[in-house]
Amino acid sequence: MEVIDQVKERLSIFKKLYDVIRIVDPINKKAALVKDNELQGLNGTCYLLWKKHTFCENCISMRAYNNNDTFVKIEYDKEKIVLITATPVELNGRIYIVEILKDITNIGSVFHKMTEDSDFVEELIISMNEKVIKDELTGLYNRRYINERLPVDINYMKISKMPLSIIMADIDFFKKVNDQYGHIIGDKILIDFSDLILKSVRGKSDWVGRFGGEEFIIILNYTEAKNAYKVAEKIRKVLENTSFNYDGIEIKITASFGVYEASDEDVNIYDLLSKVDKNLYKAKASGRNRTIVNQESMYEFDSANIKEKTIKLSELNQNISAVREILNEVCCTLDGNVDIDNGLTISQHLDDLIVEYMKELNNHKEGYNHER
Repeated sequence: MEVIDQVKERLSIFKKLYDVIRIVDPINKKAALVKDNELQGLNGTCYLLWKKHTFCENCISMRAYNNNDTFVKIEYDKEKIVLITATPVELNGRIYIVEILKDITNIGSVFHKMTEDSDFVEELIISMNEKVIKDELTGLYNRRYINERLPVDINYMKISKMPLSIIMADIDFFKKVNDQYGHIIGDKILIDFSDLILKSVRGKSDWVGRFGGEEFIIILNYTEAKNAYKVAEKIRKVLENTSFNYDGIEIKITASFGVYEASDEDVNIYDLLSKVDKNLYKAKASGRNRTIVNQESMYEFDSANIKEKTIKLSELNQNISAVREILNEVCCTLDGNVDIDNGLTISQHLDDLIVEYMKELNNHKEGYNHER
C-alpha cells in the first residue's frame, strides 16, 4: 500500500488528466488497479482490463520498462476509447511502470463520431498498434517487438520450467542477390523467405521476427534443442530446393542457421541472442548452408543419431564381406561348369552394396558435421 500511496501522491496534481491508475509488472503481466482511491485487481493480469485472453503485442509498459522512458498509445474495448500513458517510476529502489488511463471517447466530436462504428474503431486501433511492432516489408515482428516479447518468454521459461529454443537465420550471400538483380527482387526474396519460415512453425506458441537486413529470428516455446534443430533443418532443406521465379528470372538461395536452447535459469535476452548469434557465425564460417546448435543440449541427440548410422554402416559392411566371399567361391571353384551369369549378378550386387556403403558413409560424415 505504501507504493500505491506514493504513486497517488505524485500524480495528485494531474487528477484531471486521468481516470484510472495502474501499476504494472510488464514481465509477469500482472497489474494493480487504483480507482476512486481504492486498490483493485492486485492479482489480475494486465490484459484482463481490455477483455483479452493474452497479453498485448504492442505493450507500452514493456517498452517503458526497456527504454526507461514514457510512451503513449490508444486502446479500445468496444465501449470507449482510452488514452494510456506508461512511465517508469522508481520507488524504494525498484522500478515500477505506472499507467495512467483517460477515457477520451467524448473529448471532441471526432472521437464521439468514431464510436458510432465500433468495428471501424477496433480495426483502426489494431492497425495502428500493429504498425508499431511489425516489419513493414515482410509483415514479421520487428526488432522492437523482439526486445519486448523475448524477455517475457524467458521469464515464462524460468517459471514453468519448460524449454525455450531460438533459431537465428541469415540468407547466404544476400548482397550478391541485391547487386546482381537489384533491391526490388531482393525485397521479394525477403518476403518469400519470410513466408517459407512461417509455414514451418506452429502458429500459436512460436513466433518469427526480422532481426535486421537478411537476418531472421524464430522463437520456439516449449521446444528442446533437438526439435529446434529439426525445424531449422526443415527450413534449410526446403529453401535449398526452392527456385524463386520473378518475371522469368530464376533464383536459388541458401541460408545458414544457428540454434540455441535457453537452459540456464539466469539467462537474459542479451545472453540468449549472443549465444545463438555465435552459432549462426559458426555456421557461416564453416561453409554456410548448414545448421549449428549448442553442443551441450544436443549431446544425447547426436549420440543417438550417430549410433543409428554406425549400426547401418556396420550392417552394410557385413553384407559386402558376405557377398565378396560368395563371389570368391564362384570365381575360384574347380567346377568347369560355372554359371558366368550368376557370377556377374553377384558382382553387380556387390558393386551396388559398395555404392550404398559409400553414400551412407558420406551422409554419416555430413550429418555429424551438421549436428555438431
